[in-house]
This record gives sequence, structure tokens and C-alpha cells, in this order.
Amino acid sequence: MFKLNHKSSLLGAGVGLIILSGCKVDVTADIYSRDVFASENLTFPAQLSVEVPTCKKEKIDELSGEVLAVFSRPSEASVVGCERDGMDSMLTVNFTGEMVDSESEYDLTIFRTKEPKFAYLTAAFNSNFQKRVQQLMSSRMMSMDYDDLTISFTLNNDLPGELEYSLVSGWVDGKPGQRIRGTLDRREKVHVVRTKVVSQMVMENMQPELITLQK
Repeated sequence: MFKLNHKSSLLGAGVGLIILSGCKVDVTADIYSRDVFASENLTFPAQLSVEVPTCKKEKIDELSGEVLAVFSRPSEASVVGCERDGMDSMLTVNFTGEMVDSESEYDLTIFRTKEPKFAYLTAAFNSNFQKRVQQLMSSRMMSMDYDDLTISFTLNNDLPGELEYSLVSGWVDGKPGQRIRGTLDRREKVHVVRTKVVSQMVMENMQPELITLQK
């Protein structure tokens, strides 16, 4: 079981899947503001896209089995396709994560630290997931680098009123910035991509903050 007070990598185990081709891995999730301020543990949809050598069916069948094997049963992981993205072939897996205050057995957990009107989020893969990824890495004798990892999420405001958000740096709906602040009206959403600095902190087990919210 993974606990918040354990020092661990923010989405760090996901970077291990770079081993399939030594290149890009994109990890993204859908975050709902009502879930952030809730008291119970709640699941959320997530997606992992990993670069593979080819989208040819015979090779994808083999690679799909290897990738799915690193996920535990609660994640309900499933391969949803393989598509060309420019010059890259990307294998995409849908899975389920869990949002909690303190601990979770899911592969991907978003941790919330909150007060009645304020919250900030961090996230991590659990240690068992990390071990399975490391085993896959070892079997393919490959390495990884933080430049290959992209962390992103879509923040959806499903609260009755406005939601303020802030982050140190990144891209918001495709626009880069530092000390970013914004406001979402009810039912609005924003897509956030974190920087490679965050990716490096992920790989060094520094648990960088995802985003801060205030209602």
C-alpha cells in the first residue's frame, strides 16, 4: 500500500515504459474539482501513451501484453489503440487511478492536501508498480531520461462556482508561462502540461506539486 508520507516519484514509474523504444512517454489524467474537495476516495480516468517501434499488429500484440502486465487489477488497464503521431508510433493504454487524502493501493494515485476552500495536489505510482516497471526495463536492457517524459492533466470545474488555480510553470491550453494563475467558471476546463523540470524532479523522487486550487 502506498502512503502519502513516503518519499516517492511523481508519476515516476511511468517513465520506465520508455524502455519499449527509448523515447516518448506521455502520462495524462482527468481531474474534477469536486473530487479534489471531497472527503472519500474517488477514482479518475487516466491514459498512458508510449512510443513503440511500429504499429504493425503482430508487434503490437506482443508489446501490449508486456505493457499491460505492469498494471495491477484495480487499474483496469486496456490498450485502446496504436497511432502515428508525426514520425512516432504511440501505443495508448487507458487505466484508472485513485484520488485520496493519505493512502491507496492503485497504481496511480493523486494525493490531495486540502482545507475547506484550498487544496494542492501531488501524485505517484505505488512501489509495486515501480518494481514491475523496473523488471520490464531490466528484461529489455534499456535506459530512460526525463526529457522523454511528459506529464499533463485536464482540470474540469464541476463545482457550483468559480475555481482559481495556480502553478509554478508549464503550458495551459498550449500557452507557456511562469507563476501561472487563472480562473475557471462552472463547467469550464483547462489542459495543463508540466515542464521537463517537473519530469526531472519526478525521476529524482522529489514529489513536485501538480497544481494548487482555491474555490
